[in-house]
Amino acid sequence: DTELNGSRSRLGVVEKEAVQLKEVQTDLQKTRHALSEATQRAREASDIPMLKQEVANAKQELMRAQAGQQDKMSSLETELKASKQELEKSQQDLERVVGQLKFAQQEGKAVGRLQKDVSEAHANLSAQQDEAAKLSAQLVSEASAARLEHAGRLQDTHPIFGELLQDFGYKKLYRGSPLTLWAGTLVWQSQRAFRQERASLIAK
Repeated sequence: DTELNGSRSRLGVVEKEAVQLKEVQTDLQKTRHALSEATQRAREASDIPMLKQEVANAKQELMRAQAGQQDKMSSLETELKASKQELEKSQQDLERVVGQLKFAQQEGKAVGRLQKDVSEAHANLSAQQDEAAKLSAQLVSEASAARLEHAGRLQDTHPIFGELLQDFGYKKLYRGSPLTLWAGTLVWQSQRAFRQERASLIAK
């Protein structure tokens, strides 16, 4: 029993020491964790100046970007203003061209009317020329016919017997003036000589 009690006492001591050892290990872990956190805070504290510098650099970049954006906006506004001016000028040019086109169309219509009038005048003149040509041809034809008739009359007119009325072949019939016949002919007192050819022609 004495040995058993001694063993139990030693076991109790060992258990107490084991509990104390666990507590020490727990405290050690807490200490290590606290040390790690302290180390992390120290590192973070050492990174603060770098972070501040990065923030300052970022601010400068942002300011430069904003300045660049403002420059771009100013350039775009200038280009937009110039584009508006060019557009207004183009609209004015377009209105002027449209006005010129309308005037040209009116002039074209007037020229078309003049051309129509000229064409009608040419047609009338051509018709008048054709009519004049027809009248001239008719007058020339009538004059030629009259001249031919007059020439024929002159040709068929005998200086003594007068105008030839009919040519029967074997004899000719004239219409003459009695005075011309009396003055220009001699009265034949004797009989006409007989000719067989003339008699045969008369007999037909």
